[in-house]
Amino acid sequence: MWLRRFQIIAVLMGISACSFDGEELRKYLPVEIAEAPVLYSERDILFCAVAIYQLPEGIEQDDLPLSEPDRSTSEWLELPLDGQVDVETSFATQALFNGDDCFESEAQQITGLSKLSDYYSSERTGFFIEVRHDLILVHDTTLDMIIISSRAR
Repeated sequence: MWLRRFQIIAVLMGISACSFDGEELRKYLPVEIAEAPVLYSERDILFCAVAIYQLPEGIEQDDLPLSEPDRSTSEWLELPLDGQVDVETSFATQALFNGDDCFESEAQQITGLSKLSDYYSSERTGFFIEVRHDLILVHDTTLDMIIISSRAR
């Protein structure tokens, strides 16, 4: 019996460690940046997936916010999330906080934030949008990048 439990745990750990290159989330990017290069990607099948994409040069402030991605469930709203969405019930907030589990040192170095959920109350400039009731896109206009975080289902 304990051997069976150990095998199940080993399989789940193996699955959660599968490679992830961010391409799976690319389809949720706004159309004008669909080919943006991936700077970071991390996934834990049981908890989250996070990908960071560098925006191409040429996106001007006049062009913001970007177009709404397919299957968006809200409009682009300005950062921070605090005061605009409820921390307990918002899909965007849940995806942001779940993303903390996939926000490792490389992502921290890229963004300068200690955890992804810092975007909830951070003074960063940019926008966010909910997609499909389990994704959030954060457009950090200071760093010219899009961060996609998926909450566990």
